[in-house]
Amino acid sequence: MSFPRRRLEAPALELAPLVDVLFLLLVFFMVATRFPDPPGALTIERPAVSAQGAVPERAVRLSLSAEGAVALEGALLPEAAPARLEALRRAAAAGRGELSLAADQGAPHGEVLALLALAEQAGFSSLKLETQHTEEGKRAQP
Repeated sequence: MSFPRRRLEAPALELAPLVDVLFLLLVFFMVATRFPDPPGALTIERPAVSAQGAVPERAVRLSLSAEGAVALEGALLPEAAPARLEALRRAAAAGRGELSLAADQGAPHGEVLALLALAEQAGFSSLKLETQHTEEGKRAQP
């Protein structure tokens, strides 16, 4: 018995599943990739202070407590930013253009930045940050 011969068809390559797999791979690599930090990104580690510089006597001393209270030369300042700015302007206008900022270790970072911005607006030309002296070779507690 003789069977009729079938015509051989050329194999067809289905593109839809191939495209689906490629998109899945693309999404996987996009999600799994860790991009390096951009140039100039900082890794910050607070250093230990083993030597303490003297604060000049002519510097205006601004203090910030952990609770957010601010004192200028030992006198408490009101919480309102305009009043603080006016007090800083008077101190800067008195010919003392150098500011020494002593912030408590537990003080909110935003408060420190706000005080620095006020000092800049008040016209201080120089800023010193006060630190606590630690023994040589020992790391300051964060």
